[in-house]
Amino acid sequence: MKCPNCGRNVRSKTQCAYCGYDFKSGDTTAKETKHSERVEDTQVIPTVEPDYGERRERIEPIVTEPTDFKEVDDFPSASSDTYETRSNREPQAVIPKTKRKGGSVVWGIVKLLLAVAVVFLLFLFGPRLIGQVMDYFNSDDNIFVQTFGNKDESDEILSEVESEGSVAENEETTESSEESTESDSALTLINQSVELAEYPTINVTMSFEEALAAVDQSTFKFYVGSNGEETELSEYSLFKEGSDLVLSFNDPTLEVVAVSEQEQTLRLVSENLNVDEAVTYTLPNVNIDKEQAQQFTDSINNHLGDLGDVSAVFFEAGADVPFTYDNQSVDADSLIAWFVIERTFEAVAEGQIDLEATVMINDSLKAENDNGTIATTEADASYTYTELLNYVIQERDVSAMNHLIQETGGLNEFNLWLNESGYFATRLTAPLSLNEAGLITGAMTSAQDLGNLLGALANNSLIDETGDATIKEMLLQSPFSEKYPEGMEGVVTRFELMSSDDNASRQYYAGILEMEETAYVVVMLANNITDAEATVSAISTTINELITYFTTGSLEVEETEAESEEEVIEEAESSQVEIIEETPVQETTPTEELSPSGEPTTELYDGKPTENYYWFGDEYRQGIWFQDESGSWKYR
Repeated sequence: MKCPNCGRNVRSKTQCAYCGYDFKSGDTTAKETKHSERVEDTQVIPTVEPDYGERRERIEPIVTEPTDFKEVDDFPSASSDTYETRSNREPQAVIPKTKRKGGSVVWGIVKLLLAVAVVFLLFLFGPRLIGQVMDYFNSDDNIFVQTFGNKDESDEILSEVESEGSVAENEETTESSEESTESDSALTLINQSVELAEYPTINVTMSFEEALAAVDQSTFKFYVGSNGEETELSEYSLFKEGSDLVLSFNDPTLEVVAVSEQEQTLRLVSENLNVDEAVTYTLPNVNIDKEQAQQFTDSINNHLGDLGDVSAVFFEAGADVPFTYDNQSVDADSLIAWFVIERTFEAVAEGQIDLEATVMINDSLKAENDNGTIATTEADASYTYTELLNYVIQERDVSAMNHLIQETGGLNEFNLWLNESGYFATRLTAPLSLNEAGLITGAMTSAQDLGNLLGALANNSLIDETGDATIKEMLLQSPFSEKYPEGMEGVVTRFELMSSDDNASRQYYAGILEMEETAYVVVMLANNITDAEATVSAISTTINELITYFTTGSLEVEETEAESEEEVIEEAESSQVEIIEETPVQETTPTEELSPSGEPTTELYDGKPTENYYWFGDEYRQGIWFQDESGSWKYR
């Protein structure tokens, strides 16, 4: 510090080493000492420093504390008068830095917790992130874009789409840049082609000038128009191949009669991409018998029209187009088994699975509320694919269906396969299960999709010759439904899957009726019914009436017999001749007549159990034979 008396710089904070001035007491004697009268032999020297001599002037200043760096004109040198030598500076207190052991422990614990959290997050989300990264780098322009059923049921859609492009970072753009962005996002349709070889399935290929990187299942809306009316497509598949979009759908305007060479327009609309294009084409000239079509409509309206919501398909195998009545998507219930069977046999034909290979039963695949064979089996049990298929066909085993779906790729792959196969309305919305009423939930389908599958099987073109023959042989073990009319003439064999006849909310029938020279495909789907027993009887009557009309060309046989009976009665009344009705003689000899389940009725007696197991609304069990008043054998 600087002595206030002599003006020299001293290191002591209590007394000047040159003039002896006491800083605390304020020594007046020292104050009178002049700067020129320096006492050289002063004994009060608090510190003794070695004599550096001339070397002292070459020592650089050492800064031990942080300083604020400021720009100065001249930095003091060793020769300058303002330079403060080491002997003139005040002593600096050195405070040693000590590590805070408590803080280090806390910080170590925090770092350990952070490391554990990072490892846990990597373990939890790592596989998903890796999969997304792999999908991103493996993606190309051939992305599959699809729509499962109605777009409004977005929570039921299981699909695989390309992610949208990035959002523009700069939100404040000029009017000219906005116009440029709009022109860049627009798509220009440069070419289109329509394939009608598989009508009523229509395939439309649309080529665009721009890339389709931002196109997904929600980009476009499609409308089909004819005769001044326009219908929005809700069931279709959409593929993206480079700059091409391939749209496949069933003609929604096809109901009963297709007008020959009718012009139709497909319109695709996208507000975001400024697209509103139309593709016009002419439907093929199909051969449809208008009288048969009218009879088909009348039979359904007369017998089923007042009992519920009906969707139906009926046609002879090999026909150009089916007769369709109000095609719509409905809950598939047990009829989803048709598609599970086809998918399994397709995997067999491709060599993916072997029917004799075994499948380990997985508890997670057992259907909710299911009490069937697979659901009640012990853990780690195994069944062959053939056994699982037999349980599906003979017992409507829902858990067996879940295992077959999983073994052929899982739910998502099953939905992709359905769309690729042209079953646009059929899809799985969840793993199959049973509700409290015993109905199968988790699947949707339509009469048209079922008709396409059964038509291919009737023509032996579903899988291949061997696969189709095996499927038909297995179907012969399915219990028969009362919805099939007993004693119908002309039918040699029928292939159908069991469906409950006691269902109070819906009654379905889907099967193939084989005759000597041809076969007929029948699909009857009645929903929201008011009377289950009446609906079962009405479906049976409708099937019998349609088969009779399509095979004989008329229904006049029954009418003629009825008229002849009335004429005999009238003639007898006019002639007052009493007519004695003959009582039919009950034959006691055994016959080879087949029962409704296909079992021989030879030596049947009341109380004998059936050979097959049947669904009685709450359980599978053997029926008990009894003979009704007409002499027919039935089971209950």
